[in-house]
Amino acid sequence: MTSQSEFYEIIGRVTELAQYLELDLGHIIIMTKAIEKKFHEAPEKNAEAYIKLRDGVDKGTLGQTLSRVKDILSINEDIDEIINDALKARNRFTHHIFREYALKIHSANGRSEMLKDVDNLRLSMQKAYDFSSSISDQLVEKHLRLVKEYS
Repeated sequence: MTSQSEFYEIIGRVTELAQYLELDLGHIIIMTKAIEKKFHEAPEKNAEAYIKLRDGVDKGTLGQTLSRVKDILSINEDIDEIINDALKARNRFTHHIFREYALKIHSANGRSEMLKDVDNLRLSMQKAYDFSSSISDQLVEKHLRLVKEYS
């Protein structure tokens, strides 16, 4: 049996994962473009360009962000499937899951049932996050290293 506080704690952690996935995918786009355009050679002069890149990512949907990441990276079919599954999972989690379980979450059994479903969605998002966070971390480190070299 799942208490309401445990239920919402788990939902919160899955929500956090979904946000981190989007954040890392955005970092992949921003850092790739910043490295490609050599913003590191004059970071102060490129502040507006960084902001424009960030705002462009922030305004896009997760689907648009994923398409841009796919254009940037060479992604094999397995990774493409992981990313597509994560998009579906995140969209269902964000836009539909509470509606699907609207009345059931008022009982411990209903919350447990929903959490089983949510855990499958989390697993899909976690696979994509594991992939994206590694690449994001490497790109951020590379960009920061380049900025230091030119400072």
